[in-house]
Formats: sequence, C-alpha cells, structure tokens
Amino acid sequence: LVNGTAPRIAQNLSQGSYFSGRKPEDGRIDWNGPATRIHDLVRAVAPPYPGAFTSIAGQPAQILRTRVVRPPPSCPGLPLQGGRQPILVEIGGQLIAYCASGEALRILELDIAGQSVFPAQLADRLGPGPWRLGGDEARFQPV
Repeated sequence: LVNGTAPRIAQNLSQGSYFSGRKPEDGRIDWNGPATRIHDLVRAVAPPYPGAFTSIAGQPAQILRTRVVRPPPSCPGLPLQGGRQPILVEIGGQLIAYCASGEALRILELDIAGQSVFPAQLADRLGPGPWRLGGDEARFQPV
C-alpha cells in the first residue's frame, strides 16, 4: 500500500451484504451474563439510542445508568448458592441488581413507563422487594 503496488480488484456488489443496524431487541438485558457485560450494554445503548431494557417484577423498565459494585455480604431473599434468580433490592437508599452469577450492579437511573423512578418510590410502585429481574414479559416500548 505504501509504495502503490497493491493490486486494484473490482468488487462485485451483488455478493456483498449490508449491516441492517441496531434493533430495539439488541437492548434487552440478559441477567445471566456478568455484571460488566450488562454495564457495558447499558452504556452502549444509552440515550439517544432506545436504551437497555428489562422487566422488574413483570413491569417493563429501562435501565439508563449503572455502576458495577461489590455485592453486599448479605441480602434478604438472595440465595447464597446456585440457581440464583436475578433480583433487584433496595439497600440503604440504593438499588442493587444481582445478576444470576451473584455479581452486582448499582442502578443509578431507572425509568418505568417513561418516568424516572427513585429507590424510595419503587416499593410504592411495585410492592415490597426484592423484585424479580428479566423474563419474557419485558417488551421494548419506546416512549
């Protein structure tokens, strides 16, 4: 390339393909993955893109900002070994999401039905926690 001797080869465009772009489903959070992967997804699809989404206690929700954190040593409703169900808990005014692996994320910004929800409001809105994360009931609904 530097000395100009690279051959020029015509491309047959009929044999090529094009990337179709991102779809809303690409923002679905898989709580079986590691916390860092979920955090990276949330950052990658953050606004102005549609955002990362999941369900919390069966309610569709968008998670807009997270931080990977060390899991607190104990949490009511969190199994200690194997078969973990991803859950969200409120601990000391913070929302902590536990992945199936037991790793944790702090949820810094959360929308349910297009409205920002703060930790103290979640129990009023969804009932007492901990709350189940994920499941097939989560459907992306742009607001």
